[in-house]
Amino acid sequence: MMLGAIDADQNGMITAEEAAAHAESMFATMDVNGDGVLVADEMGAGRMGMMNPWGTPQLMQERRVARFAAKDANGDGQVTMGEFLAAEKAQYEAADSDGDGKVTPWELRAAMWQ
Repeated sequence: MMLGAIDADQNGMITAEEAAAHAESMFATMDVNGDGVLVADEMGAGRMGMMNPWGTPQLMQERRVARFAAKDANGDGQVTMGEFLAAEKAQYEAADSDGDGKVTPWELRAAMWQ
């Protein structure tokens, strides 16, 4: 399911370009007020439909807070597009376990379970 949303050409692999385009789209979706930055309350807005609600609501909230903090590189309580893209790029590169510049369904699933 998640691969299809990112894999624009539907060839079964996610390229860096597809991942970057998806990240920009997600940022725009989450930036509810359109001010160019995300605050903690906006962070989960675009992703909630993509994730399975595993765990308790409190556990989900803790994960959301941790994801926000990981993307807020300068710790100012806001995530800029630059911070967001840098964090998403790092996640993409970590998922590309064989370093071939593409993320396969297997690599994506393995990264999600880490």
